[in-house]
Amino acid sequence: MVALSGVHQNAYRTTCLGNLHQLSVAWMAYVTDNNGRLPGATPGGGGWIDAVTAAPPSISGRLYPYLNDLKVYLCPADNRAGRMVSYAMSCRLDALNMDYTDISAPSASILFIEEGDTAIGELFFNHCFDASSTIPGVWHKTGSCLSFVDGHAEYWVWQSPRLLSTRDRNRLVNAP
Repeated sequence: MVALSGVHQNAYRTTCLGNLHQLSVAWMAYVTDNNGRLPGATPGGGGWIDAVTAAPPSISGRLYPYLNDLKVYLCPADNRAGRMVSYAMSCRLDALNMDYTDISAPSASILFIEEGDTAIGELFFNHCFDASSTIPGVWHKTGSCLSFVDGHAEYWVWQSPRLLSTRDRNRLVNAP
């Protein structure tokens, strides 16, 4: 049973990494089609996601025409009831007067990350991880999946006690 649990964990993580890669490719397609302009990070009013509705399930936003499979927006390990989107976009890449050429290191610039329990559907994050920011989702044991501007996705294992001491520590220990 333990081996099967490990297989599920790996499958969920692999799917999540694929989802993030697809979101990054959709983001780049949007940027290419819009002469280097970036989609907004903040939901509503031209963000990468503008609206999420549960009944009937739908998502709208600047990336949706490029990636209209609802399953891609949700990590399979994210078991929060009613959630349709598991990921958040970096607020450092917000569209206000920003162009793709303003990004100096695409392979080192985080684009999307899993959104954590403390987020209230913000769908964007700042990199400080201070009290006012979205904490990454730790849906894969002690780590999270994230993607970068150049399109690649990675799994990071967190060592910060703050990230690993969210509301339900038992869920983290037994997470897929």
